[in-house]
Amino acid sequence: MNATSDDPILNSGAEPKIEAGADEIYIQAFRNVDLGFWRDEGGTDNWIGVTADRKIATKFRQHFADNVLYLTSGTNSWLSYRARGAFGLGLKMRGWIYAAKWKLEPDGKLLCLNNGKFVGTEGGYFYANSENVVMLKFIKI
Repeated sequence: MNATSDDPILNSGAEPKIEAGADEIYIQAFRNVDLGFWRDEGGTDNWIGVTADRKIATKFRQHFADNVLYLTSGTNSWLSYRARGAFGLGLKMRGWIYAAKWKLEPDGKLLCLNNGKFVGTEGGYFYANSENVVMLKFIKI
């Protein structure tokens, strides 16, 4: 994956190693009702969707650097968003260079520090666009 100068997320350096023994979590989404657990939908775009079945939900780990939260599901798989184009701002898993910075607010809203927008939902997928904002719960496995 080559970085482009117009991508707003460009981390430098080697991909961080996640601490041995770091807690795994499920991320559960709510918007008036329980929407389900986040799931990496896979494929070439790796969109974040939801599932009611915890057994097939994606297991995430939290990584903190300089008081900033990053979320990963494994090597070269970090929570980010599509910067532009069709489905712009849609949450997806990308390589470290594109890992977005996050802040979980006390009320459960997830703020993307890269673009200043809260995570919202539309059509079963999630976006960093402050529309239809969801509340998230991090559940330790």
